[in-house]
Amino acid sequence: MAAGIADMEAQAHIATGLGELELASGGDPTLSLQQAQETNRTARNRVGEALAVIALGRVEQRAGRNDLAERNFTTARSMLLEADNEREAANALLALGQLQLATGNRAAAAETFSSARVVFEATGYRLGEAWALKGRGDATAGTQPVAAKVDLTVAAAIFQSLGMDARRTEATAAAAAISR
Repeated sequence: MAAGIADMEAQAHIATGLGELELASGGDPTLSLQQAQETNRTARNRVGEALAVIALGRVEQRAGRNDLAERNFTTARSMLLEADNEREAANALLALGQLQLATGNRAAAAETFSSARVVFEATGYRLGEAWALKGRGDATAGTQPVAAKVDLTVAAAIFQSLGMDARRTEATAAAAAISR
């Protein structure tokens, strides 16, 4: 890989990271993420471009433009599958599942989280597996309480094994809140 392309990819990675930070802090990351997307496109880095598309989807979701958010998440997933990056494609599924859950489409969210979990489990990515289990547990709490409790309890155990006590507590509390 030429040094110029590597530098462009590094710049795009930094811009995506800055955009994610801006999003998390309540700012407007659109400019940073669009810059990342364009730089990745120029460098022909499909994975980086797709990651910026996922982040832009989160921006759209936060703004209440759920149809655009869904389009971004599914587009990013397709791009990542074309780039043979199944794990990041599963991360796009997590984002989509969170959107579906937030908009009340619990059945679709449960399926989406299940699909993501299969990939995370196959690749050994424990954090992704925990997030998928947590999402599926949240999605099925009202219709499949026993299965939801199992998913949330396993998610809590994985979060604990990763030293993520706040997430463990959150998953444990969600499991405890399910009435049978």
